[in-house]
Amino acid sequence: MRPTSTELIASVADALETQVLPAIQDQWAASTVRSAMQLLRHLALRVEREPQILQAEAADLHDVLQATAVILAAPALTDLRALVDQALALPQPAVWDVPAMAQRDEQCLTVVENLLAARSRLDQSLGTASPRASLVAYLERRLLRERELVEPFRTTQPI
Repeated sequence: MRPTSTELIASVADALETQVLPAIQDQWAASTVRSAMQLLRHLALRVEREPQILQAEAADLHDVLQATAVILAAPALTDLRALVDQALALPQPAVWDVPAMAQRDEQCLTVVENLLAARSRLDQSLGTASPRASLVAYLERRLLRERELVEPFRTTQPI
């Protein structure tokens, strides 16, 4: 479909920059327009790359949660194991259904956050911090994947 979503979003950002911004005298309003331009450019990049990032997230999260489920065999951790099992049982949306993939990603991320919140209980019951280290390593990989959406804007002028 032409123009693509990326092209449409980028053209709105360009129009703000070339037609609207030069006509604005108020500093606050100009800053607001520059913020909108940056957000639109970020959105243009995100629209293009989000499906692939979410697919990588889903695979990584599944592997991490599956490995964690195996470790959570202790009777004192059955509630945490149930959370992980529920996350693993969530249906995998179609790759074209970005909103559903994002929703599933958030649900699984909540499980990771709950596991990390229970870190002292996990460490005590398991006698090791390795599950926590695995979860933190996953979050670091997640940040690296999302970095490509932020990096192009890191060196731009302040808004």
